Amino acid sequence: NHTNGAGQYSQAAVARDGRATLVTHMLSGTDDSSDAGYVRVQRCVDAACAARTAPVTVARGGKMLKMALGASDGLPLIAHFALADLRVTHCDDDACARSTTTTL
Repeated sequence: NHTNGAGQYSQAAVARDGRATLVTHMLSGTDDSSDAGYVRVQRCVDAACAARTAPVTVARGGKMLKMALGASDGLPLIAHFALADLRVTHCDDDACARSTTTTL
């Protein structure tokens, strides 16, 4: 969905279990500034991605986001901008129900 830029910045990565993790920048309202939206994470429930988990909001901002899965833990690591700050969010579990965001 690209209404008002929603979903404009998206990334996907396939985890060790064969299910994809999806990360998307979702705008809040119609303000298109880099801090106007949120970083949201979803997981596919199966390898075919026939359905996804409910989206989890993990951080404010989200423009120009990039995601990788950690080499040692396999958990999502998301880099994104909020205003002029580069931020990195590390998920503490596969679904990103808990995460830590650090401003660099």
